[in-house]
Amino acid sequence: MSTVDCDLEDPPLAPGHDRGVLGGSSDWDGETRSYEHVIKYSCGDYAKFDPGNNTASVEEDSLSCLWNRTWSKNELMQCKGTIITRND
Repeated sequence: MSTVDCDLEDPPLAPGHDRGVLGGSSDWDGETRSYEHVIKYSCGDYAKFDPGNNTASVEEDSLSCLWNRTWSKNELMQCKGTIITRND
């Protein structure tokens, strides 16, 4: 029996890394591509993912390796900066 790996394409880069900007991150080790493997992403300290449709921003986006050897998403949600308030 053969294994199912998402080896047809790489998963999306962590937010900002596609533009050469650090800040976002993922927990992907750069190698694991096995079926049902989940990769979690964050936007960094000063942003959150924006799901759109006037819904609340979320801390994390994720994708997983599917049976057809592709990742469940080609793109992540967009990161949106959070408002920082000062309490003087």
